[in-house]
Amino acid sequence: MKRWTTRLWALALTLALGIGMCAPALAYESADAERKAEALQEMGLFRGTGTGFALDAAPTRLQSLIMLVRLTGGERAALLEQHAHPFTDVAEGEASAYVGYAVEKGLTRGVSAQRFVPGAKVSAQAYATMVLRALGYQDGSQTVYSQWETLGKKAGILPAGVSTRDFRRGDLVLMSYAALGAAMHSGSGTLADALVSAGAVSEVALSAGRATAGEKVTLSDSLTEILGAVYAGVEGISPSGLNVTKITEENLSFFLGVKSLDFTEGVACEPMMSSQAHSVCLVRLKDGADTAQVKRDIAAGVNPNKWICVGVDPANIRVESIGNLVLLVMDNTAADQYTANFKKLSAAGLIQTGGTYVDAVQAADPSSIRGFSDKLTALRSAYFPENRVFCATVPHKSYYARTELPVYLDHALISDSLSRQLPGWTCVELADTLTLADYYRTDAHWRQETLFPAAEKLGTAMHFTVDRSAFTALSRDGFVGAYRTLDASLESETVRWLTSPATGSAQVQDVQHPAFHGVYALSALDTASPYDLFLSGPTPLTVITNPAAPQRELVVFRDSYASSLVPLLLDAYSKITLVDLRYMSSSLLPQYVEFGGADVLCLFSDQVVNNSRLLK
Repeated sequence: MKRWTTRLWALALTLALGIGMCAPALAYESADAERKAEALQEMGLFRGTGTGFALDAAPTRLQSLIMLVRLTGGERAALLEQHAHPFTDVAEGEASAYVGYAVEKGLTRGVSAQRFVPGAKVSAQAYATMVLRALGYQDGSQTVYSQWETLGKKAGILPAGVSTRDFRRGDLVLMSYAALGAAMHSGSGTLADALVSAGAVSEVALSAGRATAGEKVTLSDSLTEILGAVYAGVEGISPSGLNVTKITEENLSFFLGVKSLDFTEGVACEPMMSSQAHSVCLVRLKDGADTAQVKRDIAAGVNPNKWICVGVDPANIRVESIGNLVLLVMDNTAADQYTANFKKLSAAGLIQTGGTYVDAVQAADPSSIRGFSDKLTALRSAYFPENRVFCATVPHKSYYARTELPVYLDHALISDSLSRQLPGWTCVELADTLTLADYYRTDAHWRQETLFPAAEKLGTAMHFTVDRSAFTALSRDGFVGAYRTLDASLESETVRWLTSPATGSAQVQDVQHPAFHGVYALSALDTASPYDLFLSGPTPLTVITNPAAPQRELVVFRDSYASSLVPLLLDAYSKITLVDLRYMSSSLLPQYVEFGGADVLCLFSDQVVNNSRLLK
C-alpha cells in the first residue's frame, strides 16, 4: 500500500500543480458546497481557515497539495515524519511538513531550487489532473493534463456546478467529494474504498460525511453507515478520530457489559486518542431476540468506569432500539444528540419527530433545481410567452423539522434559486403560510383544511379572493397515508375535505378516469391510496369547469399537492386545467391545452423540483 501511495503521488504532484485565473462569479450553489465541505471535514479530509471554509477564495498550490495528500491517505505520515525541504518561502509548521513529505517522496518540486510559491493560484485543470492521478490515471500517447476535462467527466469528478474557468475552494470541495465515489482506474473499487483500506479514513467517518452531505441512510444499511448517521453533525468526538472495532463474543463484556448476546453483528466506536470517556456501540440482534430484555441487560451490566481514570456519569448512558437494532451510547456531553440521530432513522425510512413522521429525503440538488427552472423557461417560451406566469413550490415536511434532522430538503435554497433562475415569473413564497402541523402525520401531503393561508397568498399575487365562509369541512377517521408502506403499524388519523357550492357543481373531466366527474372521490378513502380522495389521484390531464365563476381561466402545471389546493380556487376561475408533466409529455400540450389569456401557475412540491428529471 505504501508503494502504491508513493507511485500515485509521484505521478500526481509532479505534473499537476498549476496556476489558475480568478473571476468574480460563482458557478456552484454556496449551500451545496458548504454541505460538502462539512462532509469532508467529518471525514477528516478538509479543514477551514481561521474564519470558516473560505469557499469563495481561490485555492493555492499549497492548499491543493495538502488536499491531495489527504485524498491519497498520506497526511498522517506527512505530519509525523517532518521531512526537510529546500524552499525558503514555505512557512514552518504543518505547511512545511506537507511540502517536506512531498519532496522526500519525489512527489513535487518548486518553481525554482529555493522557491515553491505556495500562494500561487491553482486552475481547475491542474487540480482535476491531481485527482485523476489519485484515481490511477497515467499518461499514454496524450498526457492526463491535456485530457483532463474529457477524463474528468468520464470519471465523474466534475459534478454540476464546478467552474472550470473561475476555480474556487468551493469548486475544489465539490470535485474532491465527487472523487470519493469515483472508481479507481484499475477497477479496484472507489477512491473512498482505497482510503478506508489504507486506514486513512474509517468507515464510520466516511458514512458520517456522506450523511452530512445529504445521502440517505436507512435501517437496512450496514452498521457503519447507520453509525455514520448517528455521528453526523454532533459536536464532540470527531468521527475521523474513532477506532472502529467489530464486537465479538470475546469483547462483548467489555463493550456492552453482557456475557452473552443473541446477535448477528456489532460495531463499537471509541476514540483513538482522547482522555474523554466515550463509547457508541450498535448491534443487530437475531430475529426473535427479546430486544427489551437485551436493553435491560446492557443498561444494568455496562461499566461506565471501564477506562479506569475517566468515566461516564451513569445519567449519560443511553440504550435505545429500533426493531432488532440496539444502540448503546456512553458520553458526558452529547448522549442525547447521538440517540436523537438514531431515533430519526426509525420506521424503515421514516423519521419520527415532533409527534409526526417525516420521510427521509436527499439534500437539495442544485443541478436538479436548475433543470426544473430550465424546463419552466422552455415551456413558457414555446407555449405561453405572453401569459401571466406564477411559480410556487411546496416545502417538504423535513424543512419544518430541520433543526431536529441530520438531513432535510432545503426549501429556502430551492426558493431562492428559482427566484433567480426564473426572471419574468412571479414567484409566490408559501413557506410562511405553513407549519409541520399542516401536513398529515402519516403522509407527505399537506392537509386541505389548513390551506386557506396558502390559497390567499396565491390570490394576492394572482388577483383573486377566497371566501372561507363558503366552505364546510367533512371528515372521516381511519386515514393512514402513504407512509403505511414504510411502517404498517402507524396509527390512523382524521382526514378532512372542504365542500362548497362550487365543489358540488363543478364538472371534472379526467383523461385517466373518464367515469369520474366530481371534485372528491370518496371511494378512495377505502383504498391503499386514500389521498386520492382529492381529484381522484394521479392523472396526466384534468379540466374543471365552473360556469358560475368569473370568466377567467387557469392552467396549473402540478403534482399531487395541487389536488387538494385547487378546489379552494374554483370560485375564482371558470375553467382550470391541471397538467402533470410526470405523466404527460410536454410535446402534447398544443393538442390538449388552450392557453389563450389564461393565468399559468406552476405548483410543485420541493421533492419534484429536486427530481426534475421526472418532468417530460
